[in-house]
Formats: sequence, structure tokens, C-alpha cells
Amino acid sequence: MSVQENGAELLILMGSKLKEKRTELNFSTAELARKTNISEFLLCEIEEGRRGMSVEIFFEIKKALCVSFGYLFGEE
Repeated sequence: MSVQENGAELLILMGSKLKEKRTELNFSTAELARKTNISEFLLCEIEEGRRGMSVEIFFEIKKALCVSFGYLFGEE
């Protein structure tokens, strides 16, 4: 498997874990976008695995969802 394929799989995994936790916490995409100071469009793109995120956004999402780094990487 190529690095690009591994990267794409990781984006999909992280997006699905993010959406799973957001849904569990009953946050709408608009609410989480507001809490993380990103657009709702960008959040949807991240959740669907179509876009990556900067380190800053990663930290904001981690903080807003109260999850560990490992959780977003599928380790928990």
C-alpha cells in the first residue's frame, strides 16, 4: 500500500471517529464548528475524510470533544 493510500485511510478513520464522538455528544456540525472556530463546510469535509486538518484544528477538535489523541487515530 502506498503512502497516499495509507494517508487517505487515516483521514477516513479520523473523520469517522470525529463524527462518531460528535454524534455521541449530541453536537450538531454547526455547534462543533463554532466551538472549534472552523467553518461547518470544513468540518463536514474532515468528517467525510475528504480533507485533512492542521495541527491547530486537530487540537481544537480534540479539546472540544474531550478525547485523547489516540481516540481520533482509532486507538481507543
